[in-house]
Amino acid sequence: MSEIPKYTMVEKEDMDYYGFKIEDGEYKDVIYYYGEVKIEEDVENDTAVLNFNYQIDKGNEQYNIEELQDSIKFNNLMGDILAEILDKDNDERLTDDNSQ
Repeated sequence: MSEIPKYTMVEKEDMDYYGFKIEDGEYKDVIYYYGEVKIEEDVENDTAVLNFNYQIDKGNEQYNIEELQDSIKFNNLMGDILAEILDKDNDERLTDDNSQ
């Protein structure tokens, strides 16, 4: 996993869910939204693959939307951010469950 830049959640009037705005680094000011997210587990090999749909709402000075859509590096970064979010959410749930 590469270093994850700072990001914030953003709202858009015509979207039903929050998006993410990257706040620093190479992709600063890029805004995107996750769609359907699936975790496919391979119990036999003790691995899991994170699959997700996304929509890029805004590029930045360096990359337009099409370049970002074609970028394996950016796709991997979105996956790393999503994994971090899911991991944090899971940690919070475990903390909440243990506090009762």
